[in-house]
Order: sequence, then structure tokens, then C-alpha cells
Amino acid sequence: FTEHWTVAPGAALFPHTLIVTGANAAVNFLDYYGSAANDQPAWVAGAATILAGPGSRVFRKSVQNLHARALSSHDAKILCGRDAEVKNIAVHLGAERARYESYSKLAGPGARLELCALTIASDRQEFDQRTFQDHAAPRSTSNLLYKNALLDEARTIFAGMIRVEPGAEETDAYQQ
Repeated sequence: FTEHWTVAPGAALFPHTLIVTGANAAVNFLDYYGSAANDQPAWVAGAATILAGPGSRVFRKSVQNLHARALSSHDAKILCGRDAEVKNIAVHLGAERARYESYSKLAGPGARLELCALTIASDRQEFDQRTFQDHAAPRSTSNLLYKNALLDEARTIFAGMIRVEPGAEETDAYQQ
């Protein structure tokens, strides 16, 4: 569990979460991004890297709940090894403008990936979400589910892509 807080006017944070698992390991992790002051501009540029070893299980949750004058940019990179399973859930609540990018590579046979996001936007918030699921090995599975609730004049943007590389037969990939 990690917490990242903006506490001073004009604060800028650049946290990076690195999760590396060995064979058959299991990890359950939460990243929380919040603001102590509600009326000061702030910028958070967070990154997460997950390297899931063979047969490992990783469950990462990320909650972005910055105040209304903050800007947010988050980047998640995921590499799934042979028979590894990664679940990455992102909750987006705060910030005036937020961008979330997810790049995932299913590099080992039998790799499984689940990407979920929930965004609740209000007032004039804007959330930009970009995803890329790269299937590079056979019998890999990815499932993406993003849900957005918009109130007032809020906006969301989503762009997602799935690539199935040569030799990645029996791929099973979804985006919703």
C-alpha cells in the first residue's frame, strides 16, 4: 500500500510503483493519490510498472482522488509472463484534467490480463484514457472493462487498441 499526497501550493509529485514477481508469487497492492489542500494547483505524474513472472498473480488497485484544481497523468506498463495473471483496477475520481495510459504485453504463453477502470466525472472534469493490449504469445487472454459516469459538463475520452502478433494463436481479447 502506498499513499501519494499533494500538500503544498504548486506541488508536483512523480511517484513510481514497481512490482516484480518471481515464479508463482502473489501480490496484492494499492496505490492511492490524494490532496491535502483543496484549493491549490498541483500536478501528479505517476507511473506503475508490473513485471509478472511465470505463474505469478498480481492484483493492483489504483485510486486517483486529487482535488479539483489538480492535473493528473498516470502511466501503467504491464508485462505478463508464462501463465501469469495480472488484474489492474483503476478508479478515477478527482483532478480537473486527468490522463491514464495503460500498455500491456502478454509475453508468455497462457498469460492472462484483466483491466478495469471506473471513472466518475462531474463539473468540468476531463478524463482521457488510452489502452494498448499486445498479445505476443499463444493462448493469452485479455479482458478490458472501463465504465464512465458523467455529470454536469464533464467529458471522457477513450481510445483502445488490441494487437495480436504473429504466432500468438488462440488469443482471446476483449474491450468494453
